[in-house]
Amino acid sequence: MKSKLPLDSKAKFLSKLGKLIKTLRHLKTMSQEDVSKSSGIHRTYISAIEQGNKNITLVSMLKIARSLDTSPGEILDSSIKGTEYERS
Repeated sequence: MKSKLPLDSKAKFLSKLGKLIKTLRHLKTMSQEDVSKSSGIHRTYISAIEQGNKNITLVSMLKIARSLDTSPGEILDSSIKGTEYERS
C-alpha cells in the first residue's frame, strides 16, 4: 500500500537533500563542474538537484555520492531526518 505524503513533504526532502549535497561538495572544495566531470552528470542537473528542483534518480545519487567520496545511504539518512519520510 502506497503512503501518500503531502507535496510539501517532497519539496522539503528535495530541498534538504540538495543543500546536503551542496555542503558536501563545498567541504570537498569541489565545484559543480568538478562533480559533473567525475560523475558524468551535467552541471546544470547538479545545480537543479542542489536547489531542490529535481527528483534525483538512484543512479545519479550513486554517481554523485561516489564523486563526493561518500555513500548514497549516508546522504539519504541525513536528508530524511526531520521530514515526514523519517520512520519513528
